[in-house]
Amino acid sequence: MRVCGTLRTERRNRNRIQSEVCSIESGDSLMHPKGHLGVSLLLYAPIAFFLTVTGQIPFAILGLLLVESFSTIPDKDMSAPLIQHRGISHSIASALLFGTVLAFIAVLLTPLFVLIGIPVVPILVFVFFIGAFTVMTHLAGDALTPSGIRPFRPISSRKIGLGFWTSSNSIANFVLWAFGWLMIVLTFLLAMGTLVG
Repeated sequence: MRVCGTLRTERRNRNRIQSEVCSIESGDSLMHPKGHLGVSLLLYAPIAFFLTVTGQIPFAILGLLLVESFSTIPDKDMSAPLIQHRGISHSIASALLFGTVLAFIAVLLTPLFVLIGIPVVPILVFVFFIGAFTVMTHLAGDALTPSGIRPFRPISSRKIGLGFWTSSNSIANFVLWAFGWLMIVLTFLLAMGTLVG
């Protein structure tokens, strides 16, 4: 009985590995940059609106630039040795780490902020938040695919994969990208209209 149980376990593990390999070979492991950017922009739009209507337009623009620049940063693990794709780089821990890295870079720019009269503490907090937020939006995009992510690593290996569409679905990626930019443009127009009105 013990031998049979062991064989069943090995068979299940082998099937799981084969399934993961097939999903990678079918292109489901890497979402298109356009799709990731679209998801990031969609999720950033409410933040941009709030910042704009409260008169924090420079922060709204800075946030947009950071989101646009780093929406695919977790996928740099594809070119990093010894790091599994959608592993620790696709986790909440990596989001906090990336936010910390950006905040540290901002600390190095503190003399510049002081020179041009930008409050240092608010921008450090904002940069940390946007850095972590941008990685989280990337995770949200990958969670929509069948391959999913394991966002709670290294604490838990629980997987989240909603399976709405595959990562390689060019139509879904384009629609996300187009809708993301559309929402950003409408957000700024509506927010500016609110200020003018």
